[in-house]
Amino acid sequence: MIETRNILHNDGRLEIRRVISADNLDDWDKENPLAYERSIVWIRPVLDRKYVRAAFVKNARSRRGPLLTANEDQIVVGYSKLTADAPMQGLDFLYYQRRVFYLTRQDLEGSADVAASANCMRPESVLPTQWGERFLESTIVLPDIREDSGIVEFAF
Repeated sequence: MIETRNILHNDGRLEIRRVISADNLDDWDKENPLAYERSIVWIRPVLDRKYVRAAFVKNARSRRGPLLTANEDQIVVGYSKLTADAPMQGLDFLYYQRRVFYLTRQDLEGSADVAASANCMRPESVLPTQWGERFLESTIVLPDIREDSGIVEFAF
């Protein structure tokens, strides 16, 4: 199990920070796409929600800054921060890989159809370096979230 500590910031953000020590580095795997995550930052209260949507962003320009979506229907509720030694990745090694968590207007209204969505995660299970548990209202087998993020474009 990953060791974390919670930091409640003055502006209301909840940061779940990974505790890095010599004792827990044995489990570290640089092949894990989330290996360099330092923390998960929730900018809105979501831990009591059934799910949040997650997207794996492969073109982030910063390690720690907030991520925004370009779609007005998507409300960002959280994002991951990377460690200071996180490498740039991708074909041209110009970007970082990070996660962003969001809700749609239909999610907030309770009218979203999440049964077929590959990117709905239980927010309490999301930790740095760990994908978390999928929220499933049915027994449909879904594709891997890394392949189907549900978001096309990001603005930074």
